[in-house]
Amino acid sequence: MKNKRKVKNKNEKVGRPPGEISYIGDSSYEGFNLVQRRYDPERFTEDTLGESEQLQPGEGYKVNWIEFSGFKNIKKIKELAEYFNIHPMLLEDVVNTYHLPKYEEGDDYIAVILKSYVSGSNDKLSDSNSICIILKAGTVIDLHESPHSLLDPKIERIKQAKGKARVKDADYLFYVLLDAYIDTYYLMFDDIQNRILDLEDELLAGVYTNRIEDIHNIQNELTGFRKFLLPLKEAISILIKEESDLIHEENLVYFNDLKDHLNQLVEYYFSYTDMIKSLIDLNNSNINNNINQVMKVLTIIATIFIPLTFIAGIYGMNFENMPELKYEYGYPLIMAVMVVLGVSMFIYMKIKKWF
Repeated sequence: MKNKRKVKNKNEKVGRPPGEISYIGDSSYEGFNLVQRRYDPERFTEDTLGESEQLQPGEGYKVNWIEFSGFKNIKKIKELAEYFNIHPMLLEDVVNTYHLPKYEEGDDYIAVILKSYVSGSNDKLSDSNSICIILKAGTVIDLHESPHSLLDPKIERIKQAKGKARVKDADYLFYVLLDAYIDTYYLMFDDIQNRILDLEDELLAGVYTNRIEDIHNIQNELTGFRKFLLPLKEAISILIKEESDLIHEENLVYFNDLKDHLNQLVEYYFSYTDMIKSLIDLNNSNINNNINQVMKVLTIIATIFIPLTFIAGIYGMNFENMPELKYEYGYPLIMAVMVVLGVSMFIYMKIKKWF
């Protein structure tokens, strides 16, 4: 028996007071990780810390980059939010992993909540990671639900002073992080595309196995994916439209590039949705063809046996004046006639290519 899909309770906020910070999600990561990176064109430092009080001032460096993992550890994330004066209402949305992506502007910061689709434990694309990136003057705070290795190549490039990050301000790092997380959406779509094409090849090959469950699984993933994709597109559009003082005008071109990426991803979504509809039609067509083949075989068998049944019916009647019944070779003769008749009808149907 197949397991039924379990519906997760996503209404844990009901009845709670506004602003209450409580983790809502299903991550298995219980710990926390706090890393501070500070850099400018000449220097780069990286420190793993145990407490927010151990954070070093960012003055003297071009960029102060704070990376925090572990939304389940409410105490630590609240301490970090208080240290940087992040509003509790934003933090409440951050630790609610079912919250839709959004852009928010505070007194001295801007923030974007979104999802990434590469986990840190086993790199399964089906696993999502809730993210919040906060930009303050000279500081970027990168909050994620659980640790991941997605940013390792970016960190190494910055360490090696490759690219523009070391000579750019914090708003450029804000863009770099957004771009890294949005790029995982392409990986998600590539994975879905490969699964769609594999199903399409199998169905076009005439395999009669009903694959509607696999098709609906992909369709459900796409539907869940859309829930986070379309609001993220709107969030980036608002970010660009607001023209925050924290983002330099010359760097707006990078955020417009993010918007272009999201427009492309939205087109991918609608394209794959159409492909799913085609797969459903193709699967139904295969099932109908299979049924037709079965019905054709049964019809041929029934057609062959109609005259044989007619003959058997005639000689099964209990009339006394039926001279053939007393014929010594009557039984083998009738059996021979029935065999010849059945084989002849089969050959005729084969010549006519009825099957």
